[in-house]
Amino acid sequence: MTETKILHILTAWQEAMAECESRMDQLAAVAGPVVESPLGDAVYGLMGAYTRQVADIIGWDYETIEAWWCENHFGKRPLNIGFVGQEMRVVATVEELAAFIAEDLARCKQ
Repeated sequence: MTETKILHILTAWQEAMAECESRMDQLAAVAGPVVESPLGDAVYGLMGAYTRQVADIIGWDYETIEAWWCENHFGKRPLNIGFVGQEMRVVATVEELAAFIAEDLARCKQ
């Protein structure tokens, strides 16, 4: 898969996920915490399933893509990632993430 295609998939996913999180935050502001509720469980379950599907489509690591969302907040907290025997890279944008994934997939084909 090309870097351009990976970027297209990741960008669409990231925009949808950020919009959903924003809506859940708006709901929580009105109704109180919704994370540990039936609605929150359903919404975040779907978001997790969507993330897994994106990882499957790209053919890359689900846990790292999930971390980009949950732990790194789509680059607001940069991701440190690298290849064995090389210095770690700082990934702070979806473009940098797509480039890393494309490079990793290419290395796997060698």
